[in-house]
Amino acid sequence: MEEISWGQWFFHFKTPESWAKINGQGETTLHNLQGLQGHSEILRMVFGLGGMLGIILGNLNKFKKISAPPVLISWFIIIFCHATVDFVQDRVSISTKYDFAIVKTSEFIELLIAGSSFLYFWLNFRMLKYI
Repeated sequence: MEEISWGQWFFHFKTPESWAKINGQGETTLHNLQGLQGHSEILRMVFGLGGMLGIILGNLNKFKKISAPPVLISWFIIIFCHATVDFVQDRVSISTKYDFAIVKTSEFIELLIAGSSFLYFWLNFRMLKYI
């Protein structure tokens, strides 16, 4: 079976031909675009930090409606820590075991990113619905 992105699997759609040409894995994903393929750890670090910052900003009334739900903090920490180890491992060889573990768990991290994004929108939508 051909590998597809989580979103494509969930929503049952094929990669448009024009997108497949510029995507390293022929998927509808940003992190596999030419130039980013294999170098997406910075995007993942920013996502994890952004999520943690979004939770912290929830303490300010000004950002309460768009803040990240605190229940997602462990997801954002895992995403950030994994991306940080990946970033360091790409520049300084820690160990082949670490490199192997990072590569093997990166699909799980992608699932955490997709899941936390979905939960952010779903939980905030539910909260705004009752305000």
